[in-house]
Parts: sequence; C-alpha cells; structure tokens
Amino acid sequence: NKRSGRAEELEISSILSKLLLPQLVNRQDLCIMPHKYVWRLFVDVLILSCDGCVLDACAMAIRSAMSCTLLPKVTPVFQGDAAETMTASGGAGG
Repeated sequence: NKRSGRAEELEISSILSKLLLPQLVNRQDLCIMPHKYVWRLFVDVLILSCDGCVLDACAMAIRSAMSCTLLPKVTPVFQGDAAETMTASGGAGG
C-alpha cells in the first residue's frame, strides 16, 4: 500500500531527524548571514532491502555521509543595493 509506505517514510524521517541532527549539525555553522542566507542540507536515503533494522542502517549511512561533508566557506559580497544583491566568494573549507 503506497499510503502506508509513505507514512513509514515520514515516521523514519522524523525519528532520524530528532536523533541525529542535534549531534551532527551545528545550526550556527549553517548560517551565512543571520536571518537572510543559510545552508540547507538534504539527505536522501534509498533502502534497497529491509532485512534488518532500517533505522540503524539509515543512521549509520547518514552519520558516515555527514562526517565527510564539507561546506565551502562563503563570504557575502554586496553589489549595488546591499539589501537585494549578494554573491558568494571564497574557497573550500569548512
């Protein structure tokens, strides 16, 4: 049933977000400019087989992926009207 499958997806997503995000992501590190520009992270998990504990397998995969994730250092550079236009400059780093 598609509807029950979608309900399971949402439940697993909610549980993983509550368990992992506070430990894996410092929300202040995602902020480029307060109240204006922030990084948004999306994690997609594809489950090919469901022979064990899905939550454990997904949690380990997400932890591994996040441990290798580096966000580029971004410095806001304003051009013209500072409230409207911003370009990103900077190199890789985290």
